[in-house]
Amino acid sequence: MIKSLATIKKVLKPNDYDWVQTTLLVDWMMPTNQRTILVLNLPEPQQLALQSRLQYMNRLNPFTWHMEFASVVIRLYDESIWSLRDLVRGIEKARDKENPPPPKFPHLHDIGRHIFHSTETLEVAENTLLNLLAEQNRWRVEFPESHSNLRSVYLPTQQRLHFLAKEMHGLKTRSRSLTERLHNEINLAFNLVSQRYGRDAQSDSAMMKTVGVVSLVYLPGTFVSVL
Repeated sequence: MIKSLATIKKVLKPNDYDWVQTTLLVDWMMPTNQRTILVLNLPEPQQLALQSRLQYMNRLNPFTWHMEFASVVIRLYDESIWSLRDLVRGIEKARDKENPPPPKFPHLHDIGRHIFHSTETLEVAENTLLNLLAEQNRWRVEFPESHSNLRSVYLPTQQRLHFLAKEMHGLKTRSRSLTERLHNEINLAFNLVSQRYGRDAQSDSAMMKTVGVVSLVYLPGTFVSVL
């Protein structure tokens, strides 16, 4: 039995998100080449996309199921990254407004947490694809009788898995880039707030000095002489 597991976090707002966890199980009987396929919790659009690929699927290679499953699920990862990117981009654009809103540090923290989860799940997904590649190579070498050593049986699946692993690595790189962009925005917001508090403190200090001088000017002479 070969298992592929995909975990994707869908974030709409800093405090509004949902998890999608979908699984593919392939139980393969090598002597008879019979397979039992079980797909769990795959969203309906991805179900339809996977079903549309069945008629073109290579029946001799059990890893083709995992390749097609990954081809469909990777779109969910891409949508997840873009939703996080939109949140970060909204923060970057907000500070360019004439009257920018004050930073909401709890929301910034929540977005950062979502991006950390995204990077983690992409790391696992990339590792899964690389393991599938390694397992297919092992199958090809150790059980040549199961595929007649035909390149057309394993090569297209191998090439597609390589491409998907590279695409997943690109998504992971984008997720890490979002972490850096958000970190820059948090640092900038913190510095701007610190500067504003510093200016307010200076203004309060100047006001206290003015009050002190005015008080001395208008104090009764007898009180001043006592001082």
